[in-house]
Amino acid sequence: YCSRIDSIHVKHLCHACVACCTPATMRHASALALHAVTAAAAMAPLPWGKRPCQDYLKALREQRPARLDDGLVECHPLRHLRWTAGVAEDDEECSSPLPPQLDFDARNSACHAAAAAGVDWTAVLRRARAYRGGAPVPVIDCTSDWRVADAESLAVVIACACLDRRVAARRGEGAGVALDFERAAPLLARARMRAPEVVADPFLDGARTLVRPERLASTRDLEAPVWPKVLHFAEVMANLPNDAARRRRFGDVPVRRLANGAWAAGSRHRVAASRLCGLALACRVVKKGS
Repeated sequence: YCSRIDSIHVKHLCHACVACCTPATMRHASALALHAVTAAAAMAPLPWGKRPCQDYLKALREQRPARLDDGLVECHPLRHLRWTAGVAEDDEECSSPLPPQLDFDARNSACHAAAAAGVDWTAVLRRARAYRGGAPVPVIDCTSDWRVADAESLAVVIACACLDRRVAARRGEGAGVALDFERAAPLLARARMRAPEVVADPFLDGARTLVRPERLASTRDLEAPVWPKVLHFAEVMANLPNDAARRRRFGDVPVRRLANGAWAAGSRHRVAASRLCGLALACRVVKKGS
């Protein structure tokens, strides 16, 4: 990902290395050249810009479920499966033998994911890496209305969404994944329902702080994350040496206090990526209240 300027800089270093051909100067120039390349790569733009995300979403909307043998259905984990309980939801498609074509942005939004109760988010990252390496993916158990049956199954579903990989699912028993209503406050507000009050740390306006991502609600209740982008961000974050390096790479995530007292972020991908890594997130308070 070196820029043209960085490439020219490295080229000049190499020319200087040849001109000063003693072993000591050769080693010094090589070290400088390697440092320049490493620094340029560290500051390079991340993949998954606007166009790749648009292409991903277009392909996702074209996904269709398909019947398999033994009562199984092949489907896309984000497009067709309900990840959590809903809020004032219309379940008219519950009796369908195939999963519905969900409005996944609204039904499996970043807010739903942030409020999903009981999910081991670091297990999601471990599973995604294992499945990418060839480990078998278990069949996804769902309730009769194609909700993911439990939090452990949801970790599998999210890992496969990170890989943009279809899954085999079956309907059966299960209570589904509940919402943590404190962190589901934006969903409840849209449904004209009151969210439980939360006692939160009194951060000051403009303060910069590190926040555990599991403490944050998401204000993006009508947009799902692009999960392959989340996975990419998570792997970049995990490879950076410390909080300061992550702040330099990804910046501060703006957070604000909701009416029920919960802290919330509008960033979909950085917050979800930090959940996968189990790492604190650099945040900046931009507004109090809602």
